[in-house]
Amino acid sequence: SEGDYDAANKLFEIYFWGNSYVEADQTKALELLRIFAETNNSLEAAKVLAEHYDTYVTDEDCDEKTIHWLKFSESLLDGDATFKIGQAYYYGRLGLDENEDTAAEYFEKSIKYGFEGAYYLLALIYFKTNTNQKQSRARQLLETGAKTGDSDCQFELASRILSGQEQVRDENSGLVWLNRAAEQGHNEALLKLGELHIVGTHVERSAFEAFSYVARAARSHNRLAQTQLSTMYLHGV
Repeated sequence: SEGDYDAANKLFEIYFWGNSYVEADQTKALELLRIFAETNNSLEAAKVLAEHYDTYVTDEDCDEKTIHWLKFSESLLDGDATFKIGQAYYYGRLGLDENEDTAAEYFEKSIKYGFEGAYYLLALIYFKTNTNQKQSRARQLLETGAKTGDSDCQFELASRILSGQEQVRDENSGLVWLNRAAEQGHNEALLKLGELHIVGTHVERSAFEAFSYVARAARSHNRLAQTQLSTMYLHGV
């Protein structure tokens, strides 16, 4: 009641999960944290509520409650929560209809609030448009995301450069971004490097290098990589 989030969260966890002294009562736990969040305008409590309604609660209105607390967090200028609302519209989940225009609005706001994870999906949306302004914005987003270390942005940027989709085709730049994504364990980048080494496109042809990249992706439980790896074994690669 005095704004001590750590104490409120501890009490919430005790009631939500229960322990040897207290029987679990999720309804009571959620109500206690709701009161704390609204009384103290607490971003931390709102994010915990959104996470638990999305992941652990199975009530009929859990999707609605998840969105409510995400929007509560958004009102406090939280970029992560704003991005998650955009994701819900992008994929059509949490009871929301798929709407890429609305998703883009939330992604833009999440970037404004300092969240860097929205670059990739926002770029994909803008690349689908026919306006030069949004196409240019999409390329800017990919480049910014790639430079901040987003492996999805790095792979997408590399793919567009190497396929000639970008106005200036720069093979070396494309390979740099592809390798950076692969270094982070991006499965599609690893598979692409394996493919390039098999056929000798943009890189020196090398079955050994191809096998190495595909094996790395396979070890991360990527099914396509596992299938390709088994084929390589069958052909004695």
